Amino acid sequence: MRIAFCVHPKLAHATEQRIACVKWLAARGVEAVEVDSNQLLIDSPEFSQITEEAKDISLVCVLGGDGTILRGTRLAYALEVPLLGVNFGNLGFLSGATSGALFPALEAFLAGELHEDSRGMLSVDATFSDGSVVHYTALNEILIGRSAIGKVIVVNISVNGNPLPAPRGDGVIVATATGSTAYALSAGGPLLTPDHQGLCIVPVSCLGFHAAALVSAPSDVIHLSAQPHADQYPLLCIDGQPLETNLGENHVCSVVVTKAERPMVLLRYNTPDFYARIAHSLAGGSHAH
Repeated sequence: MRIAFCVHPKLAHATEQRIACVKWLAARGVEAVEVDSNQLLIDSPEFSQITEEAKDISLVCVLGGDGTILRGTRLAYALEVPLLGVNFGNLGFLSGATSGALFPALEAFLAGELHEDSRGMLSVDATFSDGSVVHYTALNEILIGRSAIGKVIVVNISVNGNPLPAPRGDGVIVATATGSTAYALSAGGPLLTPDHQGLCIVPVSCLGFHAAALVSAPSDVIHLSAQPHADQYPLLCIDGQPLETNLGENHVCSVVVTKAERPMVLLRYNTPDFYARIAHSLAGGSHAH
């Protein structure tokens, strides 16, 4: 068995724990493989090579915060293996274990005793100005936003071919239930339980009725396109990562977003349920998600 570790590069304690894990797992006949989190970014040219080299792993284990976990999700989803996030960051909404429970959580995984959470994913087809169409997946959300500071962007929205009022502001988020606790929440969107299968459309910093969030059905097809403006290009972000190829001559024109056919599996070890985590986090604490 092989386990891939993705570690936040600037968290010394997480790096120390990964080194300890290598020895701990080796004593149990398990190989630990390190994956550079920077190679898991949306536009990373090394990503395909990483997935090829990691084909035979059984688990992606991430030591860090939610941002690092989102990077690890790309690898785990591509390989169709579960992910165990161990919180070395702040909120840790996506993590399934605390840093102090790393070794018990790994032991539970080896024994097949970790709880599995199936999380809905976004399937995104982005069309660029050169006519190319690129497919992405996301665990939390995508954003069509403004690239120019101080300028508003108008985003056309349609659901199943039915046009909705076009919000004028900073942009529009489409989030999963998992992502409803992240950027979408800060923009005024609703909290959705993790097993909710629909998506959520949340305008960002928009005025009037146009600012109302909309919860969609699981089968809905959401289409977003930014109205052209001479002063700026629309910015596309996937799980908090802006696309490097997004600006200039070849920019994103529109995206089609649906619920992905296959879910992401997140593993949990002795963590509280959704409502307990929400209550604790809203009170200013942190918990594994």
